[in-house]
Amino acid sequence: MMPRQHLSADRRRLAVRLKELRENSGLSAEKFGEPHGWSQGKVSKIENGRTVPSPEDVEAWAVAAGHPELAAEYAALAEAVATQTRAYGGRRRDTLAARAEEAGTAEALATVVRVFQPAMIPGLLQTADYARRVIALLDVPEEEIAPAVNARMQRQDALYQPGRHFEFALTEGALRWRPGSTEMMNAQYDRLLRAAGTASVSLRVLPFAVEAPTFYDSGFTLYEIPDDPTVLVEGTPREQVYRGEHELDVCRTAFARAWDAALVGDDALSMIGNLQRQLAAS
Repeated sequence: MMPRQHLSADRRRLAVRLKELRENSGLSAEKFGEPHGWSQGKVSKIENGRTVPSPEDVEAWAVAAGHPELAAEYAALAEAVATQTRAYGGRRRDTLAARAEEAGTAEALATVVRVFQPAMIPGLLQTADYARRVIALLDVPEEEIAPAVNARMQRQDALYQPGRHFEFALTEGALRWRPGSTEMMNAQYDRLLRAAGTASVSLRVLPFAVEAPTFYDSGFTLYEIPDDPTVLVEGTPREQVYRGEHELDVCRTAFARAWDAALVGDDALSMIGNLQRQLAAS
């Protein structure tokens, strides 16, 4: 989810190696890709790191360049580039605030951001108090909490910028989960109702009464970035970032099923309002 000028070391290394293989073959990008149905543009994007090739593409690339002995090694590198696992808490190379900034970069590059969340309110729709409580429950170092909350709040500016759209599919369970006080949850419901009126936001809700259209194992966010679509799968105690076509297709299908089965428009807002009134009466 980093900007393209800050590609990971593995991604940069894969791009450089594939370009060297193609150049050593003596073929132009156009001629090299022809037998495999790869356009000149696709070959160029792979070579400059803008597109992450599949392991199958990398194997075919090595064979086409006359180095089949490198196919397995480079395919393994491609698989590593397409999948990244990061743990919460403990010894980490980056902070939650840094990750929030990465997510903000992905949101700025994406034309559409699709969020499925069965467990809690997504970060883009959280109030500061809700975010603070959620982050504290991750048992991260105390000094990380305030910067992480601030970074999460800054990300929400993207909801009001033209040129992108945000789709949120939330389950009733995500709406009912209470990480804090009644007052905090009341403010959070108000926040959801306001956000749903934003031009760039579409919000749908899957009630318990609806037959589950997909598996509710974890939340995920699809960043539909041109040339570099990415999915972030959130779990405990770690999150995973995928760029492989298989993982993207699985999450796109799951999101579409949830989206189609969920309550829309006034029905979704009515459910949020009902939950807010139940909370006030409890």
